[in-house]
Amino acid sequence: MALHTVKNGMGSGTWHEIQGEIPAPKGFRASGVSSGFKKHGEDLALIVSEREAHCAALFTTNQVKAAPILVSQASLKKSQNNIRAILVNAGCANACTGKKGLEVALASAKLAAKELRVGASQVLPASTGVIGKLLDLEKMKRAIPFAVQSLSPWGLANAARAIMTTDIIPKIYSVKSLVAGREVTIAGIAKGSGMINPSLATMLSFIVTDAAINQKMLEMAFNRCVEKTFNSITVDGDTSTNDMAAIIANGGSGHRMISSESAEYDHFSSGLMKVCDRLARSIVHDGEGATRFVEVTIKQARSYLEAKQIAKAIANSPLVKTAVYGSDVNWGRIICAAGHSGVAFDPDLVDLYINKQCVMKRGAAHNFNLQKVREEFKQPHIQVSLFLHQGKQGASVWTCDLSHEYITINSTYTT
Repeated sequence: MALHTVKNGMGSGTWHEIQGEIPAPKGFRASGVSSGFKKHGEDLALIVSEREAHCAALFTTNQVKAAPILVSQASLKKSQNNIRAILVNAGCANACTGKKGLEVALASAKLAAKELRVGASQVLPASTGVIGKLLDLEKMKRAIPFAVQSLSPWGLANAARAIMTTDIIPKIYSVKSLVAGREVTIAGIAKGSGMINPSLATMLSFIVTDAAINQKMLEMAFNRCVEKTFNSITVDGDTSTNDMAAIIANGGSGHRMISSESAEYDHFSSGLMKVCDRLARSIVHDGEGATRFVEVTIKQARSYLEAKQIAKAIANSPLVKTAVYGSDVNWGRIICAAGHSGVAFDPDLVDLYINKQCVMKRGAAHNFNLQKVREEFKQPHIQVSLFLHQGKQGASVWTCDLSHEYITINSTYTT
């Protein structure tokens, strides 16, 4: 069992990574079943809280929003963020399907609500897959009762598999620790491999916890964690129509309620950050056709937002990403991408490092060993660091290289 030690204001707290078969937090059950949306395997996931739970959720900022996104947003408003379940299908995005798509998304949530004997607005629908295809309600009618019957405290792994599309591996991670004297678990699943450039959310990510935390503090913790993790990844610069990230907290651990910024809040937030960080990194590692993980870090910027804007510009550059794939020491592409990020800086002050090798010093080419830098580009994890020498703020963005396989996958996605 791996350990993660954090400072929480009351001495050291330790978050334990749960390895092997991962149980759901107290009061949660999950399932993943086959409904026929995909040719093979599970494609319908259901996550249920046995009691009413607080929910914080973030959705795509793409102007084109899929039907389940619109239904979930309306349901959260109607239920005042108190929900019981999330229903997710893979293989059909139910996006750009008009009024009929909205009707089907709502009908599927109602079907699950009826089986679970909860309010329709307490079930949030989510979908992922091909845009332009209407969700087949008949398949949902057949599969939802089976998904309810299959609910289990050990079902998160099945749910993680069920939400995959072009993903190679399921993404699931869980930690536990003592919070206010009671054992608390935070567990999450995610999917994402392509069309990844989140803005307020990742492709799909669902986190559940038995922590007792009120709505205001849950939203605060989740927003902060998403900004530093899911909002700091990019595979190809495309923000999906279906992006959604949500956390559900049902208080099943029984500790006193976290209702303000406190040592308990800080400790809970550190565990949530650990889960979000791992899931976000796993999406980049599993990027379509990816062979290398790239961390772009901007240091000594005037502000966090400016640093992140520059980092995103570098991470999204096809020229940078293809250079990484080919182990081509074309560092000029990196500084060029920074220069068209829209952030003003003095190029004559900039230092650029590839891992620990300096390739640019004070705005000019540095006398580096070409072979050594080329070897760094061949490493599975590459750190690109840009020092602006203009302030004290910084930010990191995680991305991957762009390979021939990415083109193959996305040129045949619907065929």
